[in-house]
Amino acid sequence: MTLGLVELIALFLVALALLLWWHTVDIERLALGAARHHCGEMGVQFLDDSIILSAMGLQRDRHGRLRVRRVFRFEFASTGEQRYKGYVTFLAYETQGVVLEPYRVDSRG
Repeated sequence: MTLGLVELIALFLVALALLLWWHTVDIERLALGAARHHCGEMGVQFLDDSIILSAMGLQRDRHGRLRVRRVFRFEFASTGEQRYKGYVTFLAYETQGVVLEPYRVDSRG
């Protein structure tokens, strides 16, 4: 059985999608660890033990190579009364940063 051009292109696109998904799952684990660590350093509570992919696109790295940029969103609490959003950004496998929304600090403590 020989594959035509259309079948080869379809097979390539499926393989590319699977590779992208596999890398995203791998980076999601890294992002989860980065979010937990950053919340611990900032003295806030990482909520729900989860993180979700909120944006993905292409961006050049510092060497000019095109890489996949992924932004993951998570939630945290500072006083236990209100949820805030945080973001972890990755360019390929490199952490670009962790950002927390402005949050209320408990002044009683």
